[in-house]
Amino acid sequence: MSLYDWNNAPEWANYAARDFNGFAHWFENKPELYKEHEADQCGEWYAPNGKSAPCDPFWDDLADCPPFEQSFEARPEVIH
Repeated sequence: MSLYDWNNAPEWANYAARDFNGFAHWFENKPELYKEHEADQCGEWYAPNGKSAPCDPFWDDLADCPPFEQSFEARPEVIH
């Protein structure tokens, strides 16, 4: 059984999850959608222009970026 409540996800999230590896991290900042939410599991979204933000893809400072400059890939974990 999936940890993510896909039935309550926005339609765009369902399509994007099929195409982008790691896109389900979007749910980790949405406790109402993520059934086993733990705050420390949330990664960070970043864009090729160097800006970054929490998992929620609706951050304000990228609103003026052309679509082709945005990336919803999760930043890889740092190995210590």
